[in-house]
Amino acid sequence: MRLTRRLALAPRPREVMPPARWKLAVLLVLAGCATMRPLSEDTARARGVHRFEAGSDEAFDAVWLTLAAQGYAVTESARSSGTLTAARPDGHGYDVTVSAEDAWAVVSALPRTLWLGGPDDEDAKWQALWKGAAHLLDAWREPPEWRYLTRTNTLALEGFSFQPPQAWAYLDYDIHRRRARVLRRRGAPAGTLNPALLAVVQRRRPESSLPALVREAAGLALTARSRLTLPDELEARREGEGTVGGVARVLDGAVVRPLAWHAHRHRTAEWEVWVVAVCGAGAEACDAEWSALLASVKRGGGR
Repeated sequence: MRLTRRLALAPRPREVMPPARWKLAVLLVLAGCATMRPLSEDTARARGVHRFEAGSDEAFDAVWLTLAAQGYAVTESARSSGTLTAARPDGHGYDVTVSAEDAWAVVSALPRTLWLGGPDDEDAKWQALWKGAAHLLDAWREPPEWRYLTRTNTLALEGFSFQPPQAWAYLDYDIHRRRARVLRRRGAPAGTLNPALLAVVQRRRPESSLPALVREAAGLALTARSRLTLPDELEARREGEGTVGGVARVLDGAVVRPLAWHAHRHRTAEWEVWVVAVCGAGAEACDAEWSALLASVKRGGGR
């Protein structure tokens, strides 16, 4: 009896968690605390600010493009006030303001969620945003220049080249060699249609430059850079990968002129190249020359 009683009264041994499971539990608790550390709005406004040695317009584009590359969609934007709103499918988003301060652009990116901690917390997101924008701004300080290779009749940049129509008579550049202009005839009378080609390399932009470039090329073709009016929106048809075209009714002073246009775009992460042709109909058409130009395009490193 005594033996039985002693066994009944003996304390039950405690269940001890294995060391490995104990360590895992501690890590999970610590990780939970780290990911649930709140960030006040005042702190976010103070920490979510970065200064770039750049113009505010360039900084606005750099932030927009960086957010787009990181999976955000810009839902609202106002370049005149330097504001944009961006959101990601997982619900994270920013309200961004870009302002000028002397030679600096001041960027404020206020997040929609205010939490710190973990491998993808607000600090990590801010650092990725600042790093991506800084990369673009640094690259844009050294823009490429067009080179004309006489032996092969080629206009070339690093990673992109094409052959303008060989029979066209006139080629020149702007002072920075970022714009090349090719005209079918040299010295055509003002107001007559002279088929024109415009090749532009510029920093990549989040908004399309096509309407302004078609207007510029039409001004070359009609020698009417100041009095030319194009529709606010171009009706474009897809002609191939990276290539569109259409017909625009242009107001040349008080005269309405229908013009045919074609445009080809090549992009890298930092730059975009546009080649735009403006022609007429009949003898002033340039469909054959445009097809030959597209066939001559060589590219590398774009996307």
